[in-house]
Amino acid sequence: MEVSTRIQLQIQHCKDETAFADLCKKHDLSPEQIEMLRKTWVKKTKISSSKVSQTVHKQFDIYEQYIRYLLKSMGEETKDAIDTNILTTWTRLNIRMTDKMDSNYGLVVGRIQCGKTAHMLGLGLKALQGDEIGDGYDTVIILSGTIEDLRLQTMERLEEIGYLDEQIRCLPKQRDLTYDDDALTEIREHLRRPKSGKMVIVIKKNVDVLDRLNGIFSQKSIRHGLRKRKVMIIDDECDYASMDGNNAEDFDGTPKPHEITATNKAIRKMLIHLRKSLSPTWYIGYTATPYANVLMQ
Repeated sequence: MEVSTRIQLQIQHCKDETAFADLCKKHDLSPEQIEMLRKTWVKKTKISSSKVSQTVHKQFDIYEQYIRYLLKSMGEETKDAIDTNILTTWTRLNIRMTDKMDSNYGLVVGRIQCGKTAHMLGLGLKALQGDEIGDGYDTVIILSGTIEDLRLQTMERLEEIGYLDEQIRCLPKQRDLTYDDDALTEIREHLRRPKSGKMVIVIKKNVDVLDRLNGIFSQKSIRHGLRKRKVMIIDDECDYASMDGNNAEDFDGTPKPHEITATNKAIRKMLIHLRKSLSPTWYIGYTATPYANVLMQ
């Protein structure tokens, strides 16, 4: 049933039914594989005909801005490698996403100092931009570590890209969300009004911060707007702080909600709130040490 990423990418470039059928025949795909690929390919043709999407793309291409930044800061070879990996991940997300699921989960694993942060920011910006493979998101939440310095470092990377703040609001800028009431107000208005543009929310994996954001999600005045939002959560170093360090289940699998670690519980609560949004919410974790989960058992 699984189709290689290379074939998935080739399918997305088919311009008509004949090209689609020829490619399926060339790779001797089964009826089940063809049906799975057709869902994303048909979606592409619908999106390509959207005048709104074309207008946004012409006005300001968020992802292309990022690729130019990578070329300038890292060189062509590194830029090409990161770009390919981001597009592969983006394609996988859209192929695996189904309307029957209210939330989806993924894990990106990379070696230490191999470009995970560049991939993480690129995937977030690609999600905001959208393309013929998948509709664009309007809200990306980045959980950027447990200390303020790491959060500010992520913010600085975004500012270096040179995005237009009028096109993408990135908050909070100077102070942590715990102390920035202006940022909270702006986030609240963004979620309340579906046509208020795109936003990146960069926060710490801190219980107080997560609770403040969850407090907004739980407000009745937000729920209607939230149903029309598309949200992606990106968890940097997801093996640290995000996991339930108490292993809050018996060996027989019986849950113990009262023993779940506070940070893990706050992230779960966020996902529960976001299940009410327009489409399945993606939670993407990034790590260089996925085996940390095994060592905790």
